[in-house]
Amino acid sequence: LSANDDYHDALKALEELRNEGKLTVRIYEQSQFLSLDDLKEFVNNGYHTGLGNEYFKIGPLKIISDGSLGARTALLSRDYSDAKGVRGLAVLDKKTLYDFMDYGDNHGMQIAIHAIGDGILDVILDKYREMNCKEKRHGIVHCQITRKDQLDKFREYGLHAYIQSIFLDYDNHIVVERVGKDLALSSYNFKYLFDNCKASNGSDCPVEMPDVLKGIQLAVTRTSFDGTGPYLKDQALSVREAVDSYTVNAAHASFEENIKGCIKTGFLADFVVHDKKIEDCSVSHISD
Repeated sequence: LSANDDYHDALKALEELRNEGKLTVRIYEQSQFLSLDDLKEFVNNGYHTGLGNEYFKIGPLKIISDGSLGARTALLSRDYSDAKGVRGLAVLDKKTLYDFMDYGDNHGMQIAIHAIGDGILDVILDKYREMNCKEKRHGIVHCQITRKDQLDKFREYGLHAYIQSIFLDYDNHIVVERVGKDLALSSYNFKYLFDNCKASNGSDCPVEMPDVLKGIQLAVTRTSFDGTGPYLKDQALSVREAVDSYTVNAAHASFEENIKGCIKTGFLADFVVHDKKIEDCSVSHISD
């Protein structure tokens, strides 16, 4: 739910569509608020993660903590390599960020925090260390600029990693320039996250197009569609892992791994049929 819109109207519309059986996609709604008072009102009205049914339910509390790599507003722990004196910005001061996290954690909300830079990730991880993240499936959205010590904490704390391999299409061109060779080596480490914690993939629509096949291809090739790359080929997923990142691992992110995410008796029949198996395609043509 956009922080710039009246979420009451959006919720009412989605609940009416759900109740009338008119939803044609399943929605696990990330909920973002401009103020802690708005979040408190939301909770006091009876909303919490998991409320709803298999077509529309409330998902995690969404918190935006920093900006983007392209705009140099993602908060780094050091200066940008191509902009001395610039480290990015924190959207919220530490107290406000922690107040949101504490209130959500204590009131039935899963937490998903947009964090692109390793500087803001330090702040978030310090707080997540105190929480029961594995049981509540708290996580980090994007997981782009990271250090090895931070990646190890994903496993230690039981965090969920919400990755978007589609970002490699553009970021392959700028990541080394922006953050330097050393930090770039431990960034976009999607294979490490997949192997060491729960990592699900997403399209990041509407910032990107909702084209999952392109995301699967980039997860496997680590090469942009214009041929740039591969970037950190050792961090590539196998085709099966890439598919799993969009399906069974995504179902885990919404506590729904027992009803969807794979083709199995009794599960929701949410699947498409292609004219050939993804595993049989040339990896550079998966998106076709």
